[in-house]
Amino acid sequence: MAGDWRDEVRMEELPLNLQRYAKVIGVANAIRLAEVEGGLPLYMPKADEINAFIRNRRIRAEFDGSNHAALARKYGLTVRWIYEIISTGEPDRRQIDWVGPLNGQEAQRK
Repeated sequence: MAGDWRDEVRMEELPLNLQRYAKVIGVANAIRLAEVEGGLPLYMPKADEINAFIRNRRIRAEFDGSNHAALARKYGLTVRWIYEIISTGEPDRRQIDWVGPLNGQEAQRK
């Protein structure tokens, strides 16, 4: 086959709701998203949620048992919040399934 058919689709040929995504990720990727998630409700976490997850993971990795105040200053948080982040440990992976596709894992359906 002489190329992917997705490359032949123009932005204006997409449904309006898919055009929103295509403007950010490109037409071919928007079509791929529709192939994987089409027909399902799509929840897109806010970037703040993703940033907080990464920040908390870094805080846990940098915590040495006594650097609560230094981490609070570094990340612009209160010492109490650092204690909270450290005490909660790693979040339940089922509640952050958006991490999988970011790491190259594809969703599988039966």
